This record gives sequence, structure tokens and C-alpha cells, in this order.
Amino acid sequence: MELENRLFGNSRGDFAVDSRLEDLFVGALRQAGFDRYGYRQTWTPPAPAPVPYNKHATATHHFVVQPYVMDELDNAVICPNFFDRVTGLKLRWYKYALRDSYANYDLTEEMLVPILQRFVEECASHGATPYLGDD
Repeated sequence: MELENRLFGNSRGDFAVDSRLEDLFVGALRQAGFDRYGYRQTWTPPAPAPVPYNKHATATHHFVVQPYVMDELDNAVICPNFFDRVTGLKLRWYKYALRDSYANYDLTEEMLVPILQRFVEECASHGATPYLGDD
């Protein structure tokens, strides 16, 4: 764990996520209309994220994405940055997706790919378009 994250961050968990999954994960975020931090860029979610997620969080039927927001760390410590209600996957990261990231179980690429496919498809069904901006 990075020292700055240990002191100020919110990513904690039993299983460190392999940083080689970052490009795969960020690519899916972009396809789903988010930037690499988890902010939605190109669409409005059909429903607000549940309490106590922060005001920048986005919820779909099966997923919640919450960007890391330094001044809202009370909720960040409680809520994961990425949550899949189907598999129970919870990902926590520091500042941007999969930086110094932890999961609630040992995550492999083979496990992550179908989750991200469902995530992109679900966001697309609500009108999300790929995020093409620079961040």
C-alpha cells in the first residue's frame, strides 16, 4: 500500500488487485461513459446511488461506481468505489481506478472480464456513450 494512501486514502481490503488489470478496467469505464476516476461524463444514471455513497456516485441496476473524493472520505471508507451487486465484487482504489487497489476477494482477469462486459452493456442500455476526453 502506498504511504499516502495508508495515511489519507480509502482503499483497504484483503486482496491487492493486480495493477496489470488497470488498462482493462479503465477501458471498460470509458466505454460505459466514465473517466478514469469514476466520474460519469456522458450520461445521467437512471437512479441516484444509495446512501451513504457520495454525491458523485452513479448507480445502475446491478452496479455502483463512486469516484474517490478527498473531502468526502467518511463515505468513501464505508462504500467501495466499484460494486457489482451480482457477484458481490467490491473494489476500492486510491484517487483513480485501480491505483493501489484492493478487492474483497482474489480477482483474476478471467473473473473481471465478464463483470466488465455486463457493466458496459448495462450502462449502454441506459444511453451511456464512450468517454473520449482526456483525463
